[in-house]
Amino acid sequence: YFAVDERTGQDVVLRLFSATASRNDGTSILRSAAAAAGLQHPHIVRPTVYGFADVDGADRAYVVHERLPGGTLQDMIDRNRRLTPSQALVLGVEVCRALDFAHKRGFVHHDLRPSAIMFGEDRKARVADIGIASVVAERSWRNTSTISMERARYAAPEQATGEPFDEKADIYALALILVESVTGQVPFLVDSVVGTLS
Repeated sequence: YFAVDERTGQDVVLRLFSATASRNDGTSILRSAAAAAGLQHPHIVRPTVYGFADVDGADRAYVVHERLPGGTLQDMIDRNRRLTPSQALVLGVEVCRALDFAHKRGFVHHDLRPSAIMFGEDRKARVADIGIASVVAERSWRNTSTISMERARYAAPEQATGEPFDEKADIYALALILVESVTGQVPFLVDSVVGTLS
């Protein structure tokens, strides 16, 4: 959700996890959010507030981070805007710097998509949900029959085959994202999740 932090007046993104995800992984999500809040890097969006809230009688985990004014890479793709190869190179370097910093500190994304790449007023890329998305993604990949097309389209081969995966899956996803940002097409994408994973 897009929201306004009433204490600071800042525009924020509120990620509210489902009751099921909160019940199964809420504590791990919040532990990861607390750890990720300590990541000081110019290309990483850090959580600012996180916790549990009662929503319609269910304890739901939530994570809040700043809302950047430049939107996301997904917004650009949805508007049929393409990057030039040189723009994609700059974007790739910025995201690689964020991932390298996070990976060296034991954080992975495991759900990198264009919607997780955001832009500030300075037009520089920042990666959101590092360390947080991985908690839910790892559980999701245990049963590939429940994977959404949005996740499948950026999946590394080892994810698709149910093998163990690590930070290299983030790099693979970034490569697919960069191809899509230049060409408008995701490699290996077909009209079904099963076909795409195959």
